[in-house]
Amino acid sequence: MYRALLRYVHGIVHDHLSAPVAHHLSRAELERWLEQAGGQEPVLRHHNAMSWLVAGRLPRRPLESRRDPETGSSTSERDRPRTERRL
Repeated sequence: MYRALLRYVHGIVHDHLSAPVAHHLSRAELERWLEQAGGQEPVLRHHNAMSWLVAGRLPRRPLESRRDPETGSSTSERDRPRTERRL
């Protein structure tokens, strides 16, 4: 049992120390984000006041497409890298 506890604690400490940056968000900030995104049926729960679970529905909106000025071909939003997509 001691070894299992030690492994568990080691994993938690490793996760905390290996993260480059930790951002702690307040409930009010998460609620504001959901409101700005048009979130419907929001659910916000916390676990031991350390992390948040945020769930809900976002309204459907059409996918945007971009035309490449050089080739004239278009790419849908699904083809773009995730960092370029709108939330």
